[in-house]
Amino acid sequence: MKPRILPLILLIAVAGILPAQVRAQAAAKPAATNSYTVGKGETILTIAGKLRYTSATENQMAYAIVRANPNAFSVRSKERLMPGAKLVIPTEATVLSYKPEIADVETEKLRKGEVRYQDGLAAEKSKDMKGAVKAYIEAARLGHPLADLRLGELYDKDASKTLPRDLQESIAHYQKAREFGIDIKGPADRMPQVTNVGK
Repeated sequence: MKPRILPLILLIAVAGILPAQVRAQAAAKPAATNSYTVGKGETILTIAGKLRYTSATENQMAYAIVRANPNAFSVRSKERLMPGAKLVIPTEATVLSYKPEIADVETEKLRKGEVRYQDGLAAEKSKDMKGAVKAYIEAARLGHPLADLRLGELYDKDASKTLPRDLQESIAHYQKAREFGIDIKGPADRMPQVTNVGK
């Protein structure tokens, strides 16, 4: 009789342990989600901290979110992520595809670039276009895609005449922004206006 009871006791004991282990693993790993709605005052880093996979660093998660959502960021406002915006949350495999040391370097460059980009926005708002252009160039050198987008626009058609019209520079900056994933209007939207000269 005892040999039959022992396997039954082991089976019950194992059945009680396994659900607890499964629950513990589920609690340690954030819920799998493929989108996230931005709340008031949230930043990429706060979101990355909330949704980070246990096997990833916060910078890996933040950098992967930025790369997955290049068009989710407000171009001209100080608040980069608007409340209510929907973000695509990359899979764990995608997040882990960015090596921690590379994610650290790239995230730090984006932070520094964001500071200079904000300086450029503030200078442009106060009509200091020379200061704005200098800040945008520094931000672009740090890999800030919105700075490249703004420089592409300014070299393309700068109404303030701070920069000369230079289509090669414009295209180079637009291309860098595109490589990051920023949507750029097609060439037809940026063609110079032709007027009737024969009148």
